[in-house]
Amino acid sequence: MVVEDDDDSRELIGGLLRMAGATVLCAESVAQAMEGVYHSFDPDVVLTDFAMPGADALDLIREFRKVASTRAVAVPILVLSGHGGDDWRKRALEAGAADLLTKPFEPALLITRIAAAVALGRSGPH
Repeated sequence: MVVEDDDDSRELIGGLLRMAGATVLCAESVAQAMEGVYHSFDPDVVLTDFAMPGADALDLIREFRKVASTRAVAVPILVLSGHGGDDWRKRALEAGAADLLTKPFEPALLITRIAAAVALGRSGPH
């Protein structure tokens, strides 16, 4: 699942993941992402922009973890941010993110980090 309010970024990331063989649900907001989860989309990983209008990545993490499913608790959530400082990383990790990745990103590295998060998510709870 890709949650990104910027149309171009959302299409780019979704396209990269599809080219890598993933089935991708793209959402432009936290509300739209949660609607997908509540309607049976069962992601192996969530990649979300940090700053979005209305609700941000921290809100998404909190909402996603409330889903009445032990699987939803274990799904890794990766946060993308234009800010790479320790304070941003700390906020994301404390909220329950698996990692914070910075923009701009190298496509191959992004795919590698997502694949690693999925593999770790399948190997057991976080």
